[in-house]
Amino acid sequence: NRVVSRPAKVVEAERDAYDGATAYLDDQIGKLFAELDRRHALRNTVVIIGADHGEELGEHGRWGHAYSLYAEVIHVPLIVIADGAPAGFHVTRPASLRDIAATIADLAGLHRASLPGTSLARFWENGAQGDSVDDPVYTSFGKYRSLYADHYHYFVGVNDDREHLYDFEHDPLEEHDLASDPAMAPILGRFRETMTDVAPHGTGPDALAVPPASK
Repeated sequence: NRVVSRPAKVVEAERDAYDGATAYLDDQIGKLFAELDRRHALRNTVVIIGADHGEELGEHGRWGHAYSLYAEVIHVPLIVIADGAPAGFHVTRPASLRDIAATIADLAGLHRASLPGTSLARFWENGAQGDSVDDPVYTSFGKYRSLYADHYHYFVGVNDDREHLYDFEHDPLEEHDLASDPAMAPILGRFRETMTDVAPHGTGPDALAVPPASK
């Protein structure tokens, strides 16, 4: 468990350092694009920018990136620059990094039946929704499991095997856990069933001993 209390000055310094590292990376990416543009390479180049994880900088009392599935860890940048992808197009619903390989194959006109995921081109071809908002986006880390579906983020296990439920549209910082609200019992039940369907065998809620919502 990485719940740690740190002095305010330490928190500020670490966040400033993180912002500085992000600004440096942004500058380097800008230089890369400038060079690609100078060589006229962007005309036939697909550029996809993503990240493997976010970083907890004191949110929910945690530090690092290997101790939870809160949004600050799994909500990462995903930018696609390619011929046919409209500039400034913003997707508001969750997508997955596992879709990148299928996206590259799709944009290159290659057969992709054996690749996991679904091409992200569906978003700009079909509109901002892309596909059904009920289609879950699944994430796992160790024994922890996470699902985004509809406008909720459901996950199991922050070193305690508990259920957590957040409305990511209205509570993007995940400050209000809805899992203990009796009114959310039907939604929790639906997520448990979905988790069992999408998670690999033996890693669903039953395997994690998820308590009933009423407890």
